[in-house]
Amino acid sequence: MVFGEDKVPRKHADALLKDGLLRASFATMSEGMAIHQLVHDTDGKAVDYLILDVNDAFERQTGLPKETVKGKLASTAYGSGEAPFLDIYSRVAQTQQAAKFEQYFPPLRKHFLINVFSPDKDCFVTIFEDITARKLAEHNLYEGKEHFRRLAEDMPLFVVTFLPAGTLTYANAAIAKSANIAANKLIGMNFFEFLSEDDRKMVRARLDSLSPEDPIESHLQHYQTADGEYIYHQWTNRALFDTHGKLTGFQAVGEDITQRKKSEDALADLMRKLEQKELAKSRFLAAASHDLRQPLAAANLFIDALRLSKPTTAQEQLIHRLDQTMSNFNELLDALLNVSKLDAGMIKPVFSPIRITEIFSWLEQSFEPLARDKGLGFRLFFPTAEPFLVRADFDLLKSVLMNLVSNAIKFTPAGNVLIGARKRGGNIVFQVWDTGVGIPHDQLEHIFDEFYQVNNPQRDRNRGVGLGLSIAKRALALFDGAITCRSIPERGSVFEFSLPLTGASVVVSSHVEIPPSENNSSDESFASGKHFVVIEDEGLVAEALKGILESLGGEVHCFASAEDALLDTDAQRADYFIVDFMLAGKLNGIQFLNQLRPQLVRPIRAVLMTGDTSSSFIKNAVDCDWPILHKPVNLSKLVSSLKAQAH
Repeated sequence: MVFGEDKVPRKHADALLKDGLLRASFATMSEGMAIHQLVHDTDGKAVDYLILDVNDAFERQTGLPKETVKGKLASTAYGSGEAPFLDIYSRVAQTQQAAKFEQYFPPLRKHFLINVFSPDKDCFVTIFEDITARKLAEHNLYEGKEHFRRLAEDMPLFVVTFLPAGTLTYANAAIAKSANIAANKLIGMNFFEFLSEDDRKMVRARLDSLSPEDPIESHLQHYQTADGEYIYHQWTNRALFDTHGKLTGFQAVGEDITQRKKSEDALADLMRKLEQKELAKSRFLAAASHDLRQPLAAANLFIDALRLSKPTTAQEQLIHRLDQTMSNFNELLDALLNVSKLDAGMIKPVFSPIRITEIFSWLEQSFEPLARDKGLGFRLFFPTAEPFLVRADFDLLKSVLMNLVSNAIKFTPAGNVLIGARKRGGNIVFQVWDTGVGIPHDQLEHIFDEFYQVNNPQRDRNRGVGLGLSIAKRALALFDGAITCRSIPERGSVFEFSLPLTGASVVVSSHVEIPPSENNSSDESFASGKHFVVIEDEGLVAEALKGILESLGGEVHCFASAEDALLDTDAQRADYFIVDFMLAGKLNGIQFLNQLRPQLVRPIRAVLMTGDTSSSFIKNAVDCDWPILHKPVNLSKLVSSLKAQAH
């Protein structure tokens, strides 16, 4: 029996919708709703169902217009040739027991969650919820889990998942191999039982601290094997929460980092040994420098005393030669001191704009005579059309250029030395060219190492000590700069570095050097009538200071230790104190001056002298309230430091 558009079913639908709540839901609900009437054959068997009415949401979800389905048999309206889900719907309509099921509907290519109930015999209502997107997400999640499982099985990392209580729900092959238990047997075992008691407490505490806002933690675990070896595992744990924030389990990924840990420990041990070796070398250099500076300090002062003794012309020439020799020694020790200062990080660049012309004027005055005396051509090439300025520390820049240019002159038997500067982008590139002996290619990478010299196994002192390029490299590093070298053996070398240009509108302070006056009347008159206390345990240095100051009219008292000077009441009335840092007693020079200060009502005018060039001393002496002079010290430096405190 087949219904058409007759009045009986229509009236049935209207009767159902008279219920206010059902009518309101029918019109406004977001899910699709349809009212149906079973169709029976002559034997009373349900063979189809008639679609009595549908709401607007039904049309949106199925894409079927109301006009094409209302009053039509389901087998015709849905285009399937038979009534979909007839067995389920007829059972609900006849028993009035509600049902719910999910189903894919091929004609519409959609997944639906269908709720069906029967408000009256042979009548049923279906509510459609389109769950196509959810089913696709579930499919993708399944595929993702499968991908994750395959990935986890192939990777060498340990991968496990477990419930909040610790029950393992997944374990990959790597963790199974490490535990020596089959992966399927690990499932159901407790993750925490594999940990030591201490690790168990630690891991539980870390996992308990996780939250939806902060779900990840990492930690290192170590285990001791039966043979005493330690195994190190790095674990990263992620807490898993549902949409309501309830903890559902954990995912843990671990890595055996035993070999990496051993390598890191070996590297750290090697670095410690290298640091100890470097410190030992620095201590040796500082000690050697200190021991050398003591006799040189005395020699310098004795030379100054000779100058004051009204020497003859021949004697003045000898004094001049002695002074040159001492200057060479001083340069060597100053180089060692600069290394110590750079190692200690005590040299801080003071940046200022510097004229290119000023730099090259200094180069010409300082090095042209040296090149001329050796028969070398000395050429300067720099831009003169514009007043270029570079930003640098002038003293450090001079140190770099001095080392490069003096090396060029020293290692060029014949030919020329060229110093050039040219603009390149926002920088000025400095180059020092020579036509000297050159450097073999395999030695270029070592020339900036300390004490490294090319082809000088005999350590010929005339060729320096091998510190110049190392100091130049370190000094340029303070400018964030670098130095490079290109060389061809027997043809020459070129060293190059860059400095940034700065604006021409900046006010430039002139870097004028006034050479120290070493024998002028103000130095001689300064000491006259003054009382000096010298605390120096090196006999020759003390004797030289005493002799030169007394020859200038001063009264001098010498002490070998700070303790002896503190016990002498006459020492406290001194006008000036000249104090060595490293003394024979328990107190050093700084400690002596600090203990003396409360006993005097006037400021202490003093200088601290030392032969210690170690980086530790340089760091500790930063807060010293008095000038520090590194030995060897000549009279001019000593007097100028004391005179500066006279006012």
